[in-house]
Amino acid sequence: MPTSSIPAGAFWAYIAAPVWVKERIYGTLAFMDARPRPEGFGSGEVEFLEMMATALGRVVERDLAERDRPLTEKRLDTAARLFGTAFDQAPIGMALVAPDGRFLKVNRALCRICGYDETELLAIDFQQITDPDHLQSDLALLRAVLRGERTDYRIEKRHIRKNGRRTEVEQANHRLERLAATDPLTGLANRRAFMAQFENALDRHAATGRSLCLLLIDIDHFKAFNDRFGHPAGDATLSRVAAAMTGSLGENGIVARHGGEEFAVLLPETDPEAGYALAERLRCDIARLRDLPAPVTISIGLGPCPPGSGQDDIARAELIALADRALYAAKAAGRNRVVTARR
Repeated sequence: MPTSSIPAGAFWAYIAAPVWVKERIYGTLAFMDARPRPEGFGSGEVEFLEMMATALGRVVERDLAERDRPLTEKRLDTAARLFGTAFDQAPIGMALVAPDGRFLKVNRALCRICGYDETELLAIDFQQITDPDHLQSDLALLRAVLRGERTDYRIEKRHIRKNGRRTEVEQANHRLERLAATDPLTGLANRRAFMAQFENALDRHAATGRSLCLLLIDIDHFKAFNDRFGHPAGDATLSRVAAAMTGSLGENGIVARHGGEEFAVLLPETDPEAGYALAERLRCDIARLRDLPAPVTISIGLGPCPPGSGQDDIARAELIALADRALYAAKAAGRNRVVTARR
């Protein structure tokens, strides 16, 4: 759906997990999506929601001993900044909701979907934007969570936008297509979307005869990072790295999350020397990132595609294999470096 408006009668997919503090529920953390989800939310999304709710509960629990709610909420905000990019820039609506339904924290996507700004949403509760036909079933599920009878709940329900405007079906479909092509954690193109762009770029390369480069990138020792700091911190770091890559390359490249801690970058109309310079700048920019639990570095494998190649499936597969071998060589040589593949 476009950011300007959404059909007033659209059904939303909704999933919530309780934030437990000293065996009592402090609030709920909710994910919302305006696209139909016949299969429900994926296991990865459910796991991410539960991890965030658990981490937030631990922060609140430490502060409740001081019996100072303003301080608790201030430190809760500090903890939320750990998930900053993951929460604020997620393409689906997300909210931290108090047991009475008040919004404690909302992200940008939820504001766009609802048609309210952040201040307006924080001044109301979810009951005020829930269609009356769906409110009682929603509240019944919430009460079951608060009584400890359920650990979470999922529901398809209709919400009411502030302005009530409708959009054209084509606009809604365009938004759904964009969501289907986007990695939900980082906001980058996902692997499927990247491969489509890769094919198009190779077709243009074959037609124009200009060079291009493919970069495959790994965050160094990321499993150890996750083991030490936890998956929520790891997810937040992935989002920070993704944003830094996009900012560093600007209009020079197409960045995608290739899977896990691996990213792919396509550099159209770029010769190997220029590609190496861009990759090296990218590596240095990531190494300079601050406000992370610990510094991170990346290893980069550069696969060059000179004029006259890339005209068939074998050449296309060869380019990916070249970049992958170069990435392996970069890691074998000690990581935090760029290696260019040799044909």
